[in-house]
Amino acid sequence: MKLYLVVFAVGLTLAWRAASHWPLPIWWLENLTSFQFFPLLLWLVVLCCILPWQRFCYSRTLFQHAVKPAWKLPAICLVFLVEALVNILPTQIVSDTALCHTKVNILQANWAYHFNAQRDVETLLASQADLIVLQEVSQASMAKLKNKITQDYPFSANLHANGQFLLSKTPLFSAQRLNQFLTTATWQLPNTQPVTLFTMHPPSPRSASLWHTRNTAFERLQAESDKALFAEQLVVGDFNLASTTGRYKKLSQGWHHLPVVTWPEFGLLKYWGVAIDHLWVSGSLKVVTRASQALFDSDHRAVMSSVCIDGTIAL
Repeated sequence: MKLYLVVFAVGLTLAWRAASHWPLPIWWLENLTSFQFFPLLLWLVVLCCILPWQRFCYSRTLFQHAVKPAWKLPAICLVFLVEALVNILPTQIVSDTALCHTKVNILQANWAYHFNAQRDVETLLASQADLIVLQEVSQASMAKLKNKITQDYPFSANLHANGQFLLSKTPLFSAQRLNQFLTTATWQLPNTQPVTLFTMHPPSPRSASLWHTRNTAFERLQAESDKALFAEQLVVGDFNLASTTGRYKKLSQGWHHLPVVTWPEFGLLKYWGVAIDHLWVSGSLKVVTRASQALFDSDHRAVMSSVCIDGTIAL
């Protein structure tokens, strides 16, 4: 019985890991396998079931060969338990920043339509971010926010695309809404070549139809990226696509990215969440740090990212 339980758990874990390498054709299965804490819980349960069953006896007549084998199954459980812990996503990633001389900071947050005027404005100003990308912001909140923050962020874009709102210290040109979920603009930093900026917030895949809509949004993003004027591009937003899925791994090919845990920010799940708020860059751009933390009244963690722009410096 113990052996069958371990074999079942090994098979389920391997299937779970395999699911993260290929896009799955079933919406609920892709959603389920995106959570990497399930294998961890599985092996904790298996270990708790096996340990009480172990019997150690030094009698030569009945159990002379039972002492060492009794440790084999718990040892296997511990190995897979450690493997599951290793696969839990971090909330902060710092890559090699020694060779980067010029960086920009980008703050992104999904507000879930909650806005505390005084506190949230203070938080945004304290971040000193060069670009702020907010999502799920009401029109009323956008108006209040713009009035309070214009002096520090004179450039903004409100394109009525799923509550997306952009604030920048430097010029934003040619901002336009491509569809309900996708916007684009040209972002100009001092003494650099222009950068094409995309913001994206497709629907949460809570049903088969929403899942297809989200996947179609990425097809539109790819088409717009292919015809963009500049090789240096940024895509930022709540993608509603976990980095642990095979679909994410396929779509993110050719982009530089550092996924960190951002959702959900409630209960015990906040310690074992997934990365769905992303930043992708291309061309000579490189993401050098990303860190998520709970800054606002939202079920998402906000993310501060640093992007190296050395390759865009105008000569």
